[in-house]
Amino acid sequence: MARLHLIRHGRASASADDYDQLQPLGEEQARLLGAHLGARGQRFDHVFVGPHRRQQETLALMRETASEHGISWPEAAMLPGLEEAPYEPLLKQHLQPRLATDAELRLHVEAIGTAADRAARHDAMNRMFDHMVQLWRSGEVASELTSFADFEGAVMGAYDRIRAASQPGEEVAVVTSNGVIGSILDRTVGLALPEGHGTLKLANTSVCVLQLEGEAVRLLAHNATEHLTKPEQVTIL
Repeated sequence: MARLHLIRHGRASASADDYDQLQPLGEEQARLLGAHLGARGQRFDHVFVGPHRRQQETLALMRETASEHGISWPEAAMLPGLEEAPYEPLLKQHLQPRLATDAELRLHVEAIGTAADRAARHDAMNRMFDHMVQLWRSGEVASELTSFADFEGAVMGAYDRIRAASQPGEEVAVVTSNGVIGSILDRTVGLALPEGHGTLKLANTSVCVLQLEGEAVRLLAHNATEHLTKPEQVTIL
């Protein structure tokens, strides 16, 4: 039985022009995860990573602190199929034009501006994000972007390559993004989205563990963040 560790990247720069870089908190999260894995002697027989800078920076920082515990991992294979869904261009290019015709979306955006506190603003932003993602998944907007079907096909192609490389008894690390992990969980263990949600909400540097038993797949851990010991370290953007 092989075990697949699906690791989400650290907190990225959501409000910056270039999202694809870790914030200082994202760097801290990655170091904490590496130290946690190193302290428990976690070995990996294979490591896979996506093409984004935030994914590769997360892995590099994990390696750095795991090595302080005498733990080293093999060089990573980069798989394009571990690239995140086109959420960033979806929001940057299609949110504003959609506001003119979408009353529900306008309500979500207005709620962000009038939120009484950080928690309410965060909730409103999630509802806005989910609404846009559902539109993309249905093909109603962003026809020039990678379609949902093509994205899932690429993800599952990468998953098949990872699974083919994983032998019984091996430990495999996959450093990627929220949408990729959500698609793998949905297609392998049927972890369905909550009603009205466009994607699973996985914490930055959270770990989901799948156990591969022949053709069967078991979910051993979901959204695990025991390495993040302070509430402010747990983020999802």
